[in-house]
Amino acid sequence: MKLIVAIPEGWEDACSQVAWALMRPDKTIASEGEGPLSALPTVKRATVVVPASRVLLTAATLPSRGVRRVRNALAYAVEDQLTGDPESVHAVPAGAPRGNLQSVAIIERDWLRRVIESFESAGISPESVTVETCLAPRKEGEWTLVLRENGGFLRTGEAAGMGFDDALDGSVPAVLRLALEAARGAGDLPSRIVVRSDSAPDALAWRRELDMLCEAAGPWRACESAGHAGVEFLQGEFARASDLSKLWPRLRPAAVLVAAALAVEVIGTVGHWAALRHEKAQLEAGMREQFKAAFPQAQAIVDPALQMRRNLHAARTVAGMAQESDFLPLLAKAMRLDAGAIGRVKAIGYDTERLTLDIELSERNLADSVLKRLEEKDIGVRLEATRPKATSAEARLVFMPRGRK
Repeated sequence: MKLIVAIPEGWEDACSQVAWALMRPDKTIASEGEGPLSALPTVKRATVVVPASRVLLTAATLPSRGVRRVRNALAYAVEDQLTGDPESVHAVPAGAPRGNLQSVAIIERDWLRRVIESFESAGISPESVTVETCLAPRKEGEWTLVLRENGGFLRTGEAAGMGFDDALDGSVPAVLRLALEAARGAGDLPSRIVVRSDSAPDALAWRRELDMLCEAAGPWRACESAGHAGVEFLQGEFARASDLSKLWPRLRPAAVLVAAALAVEVIGTVGHWAALRHEKAQLEAGMREQFKAAFPQAQAIVDPALQMRRNLHAARTVAGMAQESDFLPLLAKAMRLDAGAIGRVKAIGYDTERLTLDIELSERNLADSVLKRLEEKDIGVRLEATRPKATSAEARLVFMPRGRK
């Protein structure tokens, strides 16, 4: 649901009456009414429509360079059209620029701030603040005149128009006459004027008086606006803060605790890593000392554990001691696993710490299960090849000391 709130001309504070409408996604009205801000439907956000008489729509010629910087100070670009201090107004670009010409919407800064603060005190955060002048429907090349009991407004372009306070008496408003004279002098007359009012004016009389096609239509309300508004006042100093920035004061303590916990975790991890690295260095230094004590003739020590294993193997070989990688120890371990019980051993081979057994299996799919049965902690075994036959299969098993490849 979307809430549209129309601020009347005489609005003073949150207790003043406003007109509102709750819109469905299909643009139909779910409910509507009038009342103070405290009586509005419960929604988080709303579109606020300010009266035309509160906004001055004008245009400024901007330089070709430094456009962004000039847009941040639009009030000074139209200072000659203001009746007060540029610091007292809030000026925003309105509609798309036409070359160097930019339409500008100007509203009193303090009044706009009071409106926004009143809504926020009522628990509603305005997501958009625009002006009714730029919401009334208008086709290309035509003007729209909205008449009410005590005034109205005239829309002459995408972001152009003016408000007036003439009484509704059926006569042509003076502001319309002046606008037509200016358009006639500039050669930019509209094709027709659509007059929207509760009581339809005499369109034929207006047409004869203005020499302009006039058409009477039904009344218009802000909730009937269609499309995107050409004016958005929530820019610059009034830009709407994100939900996260509003929640930050409440989230800050939790964020500080999370950051502190993360810092402790990082410091602890780094400290633990440093302790393990120091312990590793001490163990390596101890291994080097033991290696030097056992083999003082060694010149360079790169990997003391590997060099110790190789030197011990060489010393045992010189002493005539059998090594675990020799043929007989490997064969003894293979026989202890009862490898022959799983099939008939056809051939035995040995080459550089590797014992191979070619076994004929009774079934073709027994190779993987046989490998699992032969796994042992002190000897490594792997299946090197299989050769299926009609009703059986041959498998080559390789035995080696544990940890060798």
